[in-house]
Amino acid sequence: MYTHLFIIMCVQTFNKYFVAVAQNIHVNNHNANAQSNHENPISYLSRACNQPSPTVSLKCVSSKEIEDITKSLKIENSHEYDGISTKILKLNIHNISSPLT
Repeated sequence: MYTHLFIIMCVQTFNKYFVAVAQNIHVNNHNANAQSNHENPISYLSRACNQPSPTVSLKCVSSKEIEDITKSLKIENSHEYDGISTKILKLNIHNISSPLT
């Protein structure tokens, strides 16, 4: 069992680390953008968005294809970054496969 002092030390260490990370990001970002220091965010976005984006080509798929692929996944209770486990996905695929096509 962790002592109260140990928990406080852990919290302080995490806080110190994340405060330093934020400060380092700010300093690094400021140094990297020193030449364009006075550019406002709208100008930056306009300039950044005017660059060509990569071409994306989507292929039509059927609900059955999506269901077959989902059924082939290994059942796990753990989840990915989206919070949805493959078990939940497999149990509900018939409800969500049609909107994906």
